[in-house]
Amino acid sequence: MTKLGKVKSWYIDPEDNKLTYSQHNILFVEVIDGQKYYTARHDSVESDDYDAAVETGAFELCGQTYNARFADIYGRENYTNVTI
Repeated sequence: MTKLGKVKSWYIDPEDNKLTYSQHNILFVEVIDGQKYYTARHDSVESDDYDAAVETGAFELCGQTYNARFADIYGRENYTNVTI
C-alpha cells in the first residue's frame, strides 16, 4: 500500500447535527492486477484492520457535492473531494 497523504473530510456531528471537518484521515492506494483500490485510515490507528474502503462518485451532503466517501472508525460517513 502506498500512502498518498492526509485527507480533509466532512461529516455530520451526531451530537449537534453540525457539519464538522476532520484532517485526521490518511489516504492509501493499493494496485492489484492493474486496478487501484483506495482506503482511508485514521492517523491515530496503526493497524490496517481499521482501513475503510473509499467509494468514488458524486455524493451530496448539505447541498455540496463530494467525489468520495468512507466510514470512519466512529461509524460516521465522511465525504471528501480528492483528486485520484
